[in-house]
Amino acid sequence: MKKDGMRNSNSTGKLERNFDLSSAIMMSAGLVIGVGLFTVSTNAAGYLGPSLLLGNFVALVIALLTSLVYAELAAMYPFTGGSYVYAYETWGKLGPFFGFLIACTVIGGYFAVGAEALAFANYFLSTIDYIGIWNIMIDGEAPYTVAAAIASILILLYTIINWHKTSNVALSQKVIMLCMWGAAFISILIVTFTSLDVKNYQDFFPKELDASTFIMALTLIWWAYAGQEVIGTMAEEIRFPTITIPRALILVPFVIFAVTTTLQWVIIGIIPDITVLQNASAPFALALEIAGVGTVTFLLFMLAEFMGNFSTVNPLLTGSSRIYYALGKNGYLPKALGKLSKRNTPALAVWIAGLSAIVLLITNNLLLIAQYTAFMFLFLYGFIAITHMVARYTRKDIARPFKTPLFPIIPLLVLGFVIWMMTSLPKEVIIGGIVWLAVAAVFYLIWTRLPYGKEERQKSDFFKHKAKEIHLPTPEEKIMLDKEFKRFSIRLGIVLIACVLFYLVTYLMGR
Repeated sequence: MKKDGMRNSNSTGKLERNFDLSSAIMMSAGLVIGVGLFTVSTNAAGYLGPSLLLGNFVALVIALLTSLVYAELAAMYPFTGGSYVYAYETWGKLGPFFGFLIACTVIGGYFAVGAEALAFANYFLSTIDYIGIWNIMIDGEAPYTVAAAIASILILLYTIINWHKTSNVALSQKVIMLCMWGAAFISILIVTFTSLDVKNYQDFFPKELDASTFIMALTLIWWAYAGQEVIGTMAEEIRFPTITIPRALILVPFVIFAVTTTLQWVIIGIIPDITVLQNASAPFALALEIAGVGTVTFLLFMLAEFMGNFSTVNPLLTGSSRIYYALGKNGYLPKALGKLSKRNTPALAVWIAGLSAIVLLITNNLLLIAQYTAFMFLFLYGFIAITHMVARYTRKDIARPFKTPLFPIIPLLVLGFVIWMMTSLPKEVIIGGIVWLAVAAVFYLIWTRLPYGKEERQKSDFFKHKAKEIHLPTPEEKIMLDKEFKRFSIRLGIVLIACVLFYLVTYLMGR
C-alpha cells in the first residue's frame, strides 16, 4: 500500500488528495450549516421558542449516532462514492442494485444545493433592500425570477470552481468558513450587549407547543445536521481516509451544534414574538429588522449568512458530482461521467451536478425542496444503518480501522429515529420520494440490460480492485495526525463549554 498521501502531481489520471482533517471538517460542517441554519432550522424557532435548544440537542444525538455508523463503513471502504460503495460491497448479488438506488438517494438529497442558492438570493436581496440600494422586497418576499437568477449565478460560480481544480475547493472552503465564524462571532458580541432581552427566554416551552409540532420542527432542525457523510463520497481526495474520515465524522456534529444553537439563541433573544419566523423566507434578516439592530450589525450577520450559503453550495456540488463520477466509472451511467479532466477533476460530472441543481430552481419552493431532501437523507440513513448491521456479518474479511461501539444498539437507534421523523413529513413528500426511488429502480433494470458499460460493471468490485490504493500514514505521519486531532478536539471542547455557559447565563437571567 502507498505510504504517502501527501504527494500529488498534475495529470495523474487520479483524483488528488487535497483534504486534510480540517479541510474535511470544513467541507462536512459547511455543507449542513448554511441553508439549514439560516432558513428552515430557524423557521423551527418560530414554533419552539427557547426549546429550540432541546430540539438541537436531539438533532445532535441523532447526527452523532449516524456519524458513528458511517465512520465504520467509511474506514472499511475509503473509495469515491461513499454510501453507494457501502451498499454495493455489502449486499452481495443485490449490491449493484442497492448501490445504484442509494446513489440516486444521495443525489436526491444533494439537490438541496438549489434550496441553498435560493436562500442566498433571498438574503442578498433582503440586504440590498434594507440598506436602500434597491427596494425590491414585497411583503418580506423577493420576486422569484430575480432570486432564481441570482441563485443560478451562484451555482454556476461554484460549478466552475469545482471544475477547475479540487485544491481550489479545499482552500475556498476554509476561507469561507473562517469568514463566516469571524462575522458571526463579532455580530453576536454586539447584539448580546445592545439588543438581547433575556425576558424572551422565560417560556422555555411555548404554551401552544404540542408533540406533533415538536416532531415537525425537529425534522426541520435535523435537516440542518444532515449531510455530514459527504466526506465519504470524496474519500479518494482525502489524505489518509481510514483515519481522517472517521475522526471528521465524529467532530462535525459538535461543530454544527455550537454554531447553530448560538446564532439561533441570539435570534430568539432579540425579538419578543418569535412566531413571526415560522414561514419567513429569510428569518434571520426578518428578526434583525424587527429588533432594529444597527446597519453594521445587520451587515455582519448577513456576511455570516452569505458565507454559510457559500460553504454549503461548495460541498454539495462536490459530493453529488463524485456520485455521478463513481456511477459513470463503474458503468451504471454514461462512461463519460467517469472520466477525469487534465486537471484531475470529474469535469462532466461536475457540470451535470451544477446544471441539474439550476433546473430544480423551477420548483420555486425552498421548504418543499427541504422536505424532499429530508426524506432522501432519512431514507439514506435508515438504509445505511441496516447496511452497517449486515456488513458486520457478511464482510468479516475486511479490516475495520474504526469500529462502531455498542453494536447493534447504535444502528438500531438510528433506524428508530429515522422512522420516527418520517412520520412528520407530508404524505405528498413521502409519495414523491418513493416515486423518485421507483424511477431509479426502473432505470437501473433497463440500463443494466444494455451492452453499453457492461465491461465496466463487471470490473466494479471496489475493494478487490482498489485495496492497493488505500493511503496509510507512516508512523511519523500517524503521530502528526493524532496531534492534529487532539488540538482540534480541545479547541472544540472549549467552544462548546463557552456555548453552554452562554445559554445558562442568559436563560437564568431571564427567569
